[in-house]
Amino acid sequence: MLVDREVEKANRQNLAYAGAGLLLRGREKEGLALILASQALYTTQLDQVLEALENGDVEEAAWLAMGYTHHPTLEKREPFRAPQGGWRPLLALLEREGVDSRGKGAPLLALAHTAHLGEVTAVLAVYERRGIDAALELADRLLDSRTLAFRYGLHAVSGPRVHGKGG
Repeated sequence: MLVDREVEKANRQNLAYAGAGLLLRGREKEGLALILASQALYTTQLDQVLEALENGDVEEAAWLAMGYTHHPTLEKREPFRAPQGGWRPLLALLEREGVDSRGKGAPLLALAHTAHLGEVTAVLAVYERRGIDAALELADRLLDSRTLAFRYGLHAVSGPRVHGKGG
C-alpha cells in the first residue's frame, strides 16, 4: 500500500497532538503512549491507533499504542533522539518567541536537548494550534512525567534490540 508522505506526516502530528492533549488533561500514561506511538509505529499500526481515537475510544487507542510500541517481536521504528546540538525547531521557537531559556523557557530548552522526535512533534503541534504558552506548559509536563515515562517504558521503544549498557 502506497501512503502519501504528507498524509502520514499529518497523521503522526495529529496523534502527537492528541497525546499532548491527554497529557495536559492529567492522563499521563495514555498521553505519553500516544506521543511515543506517533513516531514509533509503522503506518498500519498508526492507522489502527488513529481509528480507535476517531471512534472516541481513548483507552483502546492507548492500549494499542502501548502494545505495539512494546511488543517484543513486532517491528517498529527506532526513536530519533535529540541531535548533538539539540532540536533546531525548538531552539528556533525559543528565539522567535523571545522566551528566556533560563526562565519560563527552561523546560523547552531542556527538551530541545533530551526529547525524542515524538515529544518534539507534540510540542510543535501544540505550539502551532494553541500558541507558545500551551507549548511551554506541555514541555514542562513532559519533563515532569519523565519518571512515569521510564517506569512504564513510554520514553523509548523497547524490544529485543534494547540490551546491554545504556538501554
